Amino acid sequence: MTADVVRPFSLELGDGYQLRLADPVVIETFARIQRTADSRMPFLITGQTGVGKELAARAVHHYSRRVGPLVCINCGALPDALLESELFGHEQGAFTGAYVAKPGLFEEARKGTIFLDEIGELPMRSQGALLRVLDGHSIVRLGGRMQIPFDARVVAATNADMQDAVASGRFRADLYHRLRGLHVHLPPLRDRPADLRLLATELFDAARDDHSLARVPISPLAMQALEAHDWPGNVRELKYAMMLAAIHCGGEALNVSDLPEDMKLRKETFSRRSGPPHDGAPTSFAVGYTLGDELLAIERKRIVQALDAAGGVQTRAAQLLGMPRRSLVRKLKVHRITKTARDTMTH
Repeated sequence: MTADVVRPFSLELGDGYQLRLADPVVIETFARIQRTADSRMPFLITGQTGVGKELAARAVHHYSRRVGPLVCINCGALPDALLESELFGHEQGAFTGAYVAKPGLFEEARKGTIFLDEIGELPMRSQGALLRVLDGHSIVRLGGRMQIPFDARVVAATNADMQDAVASGRFRADLYHRLRGLHVHLPPLRDRPADLRLLATELFDAARDDHSLARVPISPLAMQALEAHDWPGNVRELKYAMMLAAIHCGGEALNVSDLPEDMKLRKETFSRRSGPPHDGAPTSFAVGYTLGDELLAIERKRIVQALDAAGGVQTRAAQLLGMPRRSLVRKLKVHRITKTARDTMTH
């Protein structure tokens, strides 16, 4: 796999799933998954909610060439009392209501892959049981004694800070190191502008198709608004936003006014100006130049001043502004600040 950001990269994941990528960091991440998927080591996938951790797990399973199924379970979605029964199964009479024996998901995943999503939510007792399974390569059903051989690839995922969970005693250090055989991290959507543009277009087109509506382009101003949004829900949030936008869009292009409300209030300023005045602030009160416009103009001016004071070094400029460097990088894209633009404003 090569990180070609000019052409989107398509990756087949089996079972009808296909992944399309444009961000070079994420492309390299999935390239690493392809290279290492055939090993027997566990995989740990980290990243915020909605970044695509399940797709990464499907890639691990698909490229591992294991003949068994991919079995998925959300460790945070089941009550503690049921979790071990679901994972490891139970024998008849193991507890009230256990009228028949039932194999667990680890048995169902035989010769395949078991995906433990939200592993950070696993209760401490279940953590010990899981560690015993991983170390002993065998399962004992609840209420049973027979050792059942365990032969499945374990892929775990979490949006939690696992090192913090270990340090605070919420997660066993020995289990964390056992699961962290191979580790990949998926960055948030706000840090993947190439993926954002690709996914926004494809999700918008798909939503228009679903509603039997003609495809129309996304306007440059609307795309700027999408790029400026923080996307706390990542790809899931983007998918929902594009579904709403597809329904509301009635013109020849998707405009800022068609976007969900939480993106409009801050982004409508894009449609009322081509950019802030050269000195970074309005020289007089102009009709259509809102408070939001003025705040954005002031922000842009301060960023340019910080970059000049830091000699163009972004890390130092971010320190002067009191923000993380990645936030500064995102704002440079939003404000379209380049070295040429800085020179124009300061000379």
